[in-house]
Amino acid sequence: MSVRLILYLAVLSAFLAVPASADPISYSEAMQQMLSENGNILAGESTVEQYSYEKKAAFGLHLPTITVDARYTHMNDDLALHMTIPALPIQINHTLQEQNFFRAYASMMWPIFTGFQVSAANHAATAQYDNAQADLNATKYAMMHDLTSKYFALELATEAAALRKEVYDGLQQHYENTKAREAVGMVPHVESLHAEVSLNEAMRSYNQSLRDIEIAKAALKSLITLEHDPETTTGLFVLDPAYMESLNYFQQAVVGNSPQIHKITAMQNLASAGLAAKRSTYMPTVYAFGNYEFYKDDLTMLDPEWYLGIGLQWKIFEGMGGHNQYMAASKLEQTVMHKTAQAKRDLETLAEVYYKQMLKAYESYNRATESLEFAQEYLRVRTKAFESGFATSIDVVDAQTLLSKN
Repeated sequence: MSVRLILYLAVLSAFLAVPASADPISYSEAMQQMLSENGNILAGESTVEQYSYEKKAAFGLHLPTITVDARYTHMNDDLALHMTIPALPIQINHTLQEQNFFRAYASMMWPIFTGFQVSAANHAATAQYDNAQADLNATKYAMMHDLTSKYFALELATEAAALRKEVYDGLQQHYENTKAREAVGMVPHVESLHAEVSLNEAMRSYNQSLRDIEIAKAALKSLITLEHDPETTTGLFVLDPAYMESLNYFQQAVVGNSPQIHKITAMQNLASAGLAAKRSTYMPTVYAFGNYEFYKDDLTMLDPEWYLGIGLQWKIFEGMGGHNQYMAASKLEQTVMHKTAQAKRDLETLAEVYYKQMLKAYESYNRATESLEFAQEYLRVRTKAFESGFATSIDVVDAQTLLSKN
């Protein structure tokens, strides 16, 4: 393959890989846009609002229920009292309720004591709200992790492409030098062939890195809405463990902020509320009631204008159903408690694994930095030696390959 053809293909690949325009965006801007526009997050927020209203609705169980009722009634005849007293010449004919009458009244029912059933319903509503909030946080954290991976994957792909381009440029220059030396008989043809093969391989690696950029851009655009392809502006960084918190700090932070723990805690509270609701079946229900007549013209002499009272209802026996439901609720509560304890242990172990992986990655980075310095110096020395006739083209290519691996 000629040098002119290689240059043509390289320029064509670069031209096809570079978009006509791009949207520069920082990591924080991408994160903010995703959190405010992503459909899964917006759906989770709507669910949280739904359970917020249901929580308020459950609080209304503590308050009295007041209803207004109006009725117009037509009977087949008047409701009358007809009575004759034989001992006395008296006959009673009295209409108690006319055939057509109208009633309008307000009634009130107020649960005073329900065996803690109302409190259990409020605790259950709170637990469902907390569970929805935990689901929302879990969705947010998963999306944030996904965005972080895809954003810096694009940044890493961009830097990798720049490195591949640098390697390609270096091998291209070396190939031209080798061909020039071959023309004057300073190097054999086999060395120029080796340099050409290495140059072709570098071109393929560079083209692949350009494709990797396009793939990374498409992946990032699946999370954020942009008119053009994204262009990262936040560079890669390295965290020094010497300036970071201890493992115990991260373990406590994971357990304290984990949506999984919050979700299990909400389920535990929901199970406790269910247990309290089943326990209420053993207790009586006490309630207050009342009634007030707005329209008094059609009242009979037996109907009061208003009344207030207090009632009690106690379910004495229901075929052991309540007892068995109570026992089932207690076992559910125990199950959730065991899952909570296990989830905490799993999260602490996971935090330890990630923490040690971070330390390992930092050590690998330090070793790679030292290897990079060596590879750069090795390439410089080999290039000088080749130019002076003390090294072969293969030595330079090997040095260039070693640098590209670092």
